[in-house]
Amino acid sequence: MTTELFNDTEKSTKKVSPVNIAFKWAVIGMLLSIIQVMTLLYMNDNKYNPQGGGWVSFLVGLVVLFTVFIMPIKEYRDKELGGYISFGKAFKTGFITTLFMVGLTVLFYIVFYNFVIDWDAYVGEEMERGVQKMKESGMSDTDIQKRMADTPAFMSAQGFWLGVTAIAGLFFDTIVVLISAAIMKKEPPRN
Repeated sequence: MTTELFNDTEKSTKKVSPVNIAFKWAVIGMLLSIIQVMTLLYMNDNKYNPQGGGWVSFLVGLVVLFTVFIMPIKEYRDKELGGYISFGKAFKTGFITTLFMVGLTVLFYIVFYNFVIDWDAYVGEEMERGVQKMKESGMSDTDIQKRMADTPAFMSAQGFWLGVTAIAGLFFDTIVVLISAAIMKKEPPRN
């Protein structure tokens, strides 16, 4: 009898990690993001333009992003912690999800840049868009040529943009995680 009681107590105090839940939701989020990127690619005649979807695409991406961070916190809270979670544990769960999401995003873009789109053509199109914006703002051809000549060569390198993607993802996802953790925290009632 005491052995059963000891085993039940041991099970209830066993720490459960949020890693598996975070990974599952990061994969779900990445699949949704891939669908969004590929839909934008298809809608733009197979020309990749990250801003091509406008505000509707931005809102869809924002809903996906918040869902990807709220759901693992909710699942961990409700299934593993008995319905309660501190802000710290909620943030930890979300941040682990962020790390997985950033890693999966970088892997996706490595494949995307090398096998789905022509990276060099994409960079050329982006430079042309930049020149058009400069012309629309009233810059002279001489100033535009000078600005383009002053642009460092590494800015068109794929590795540079993968690094920017990773850093920006960590930064912005962490902000979303902070908001999500604040929304999802639920402290047990005090007696």
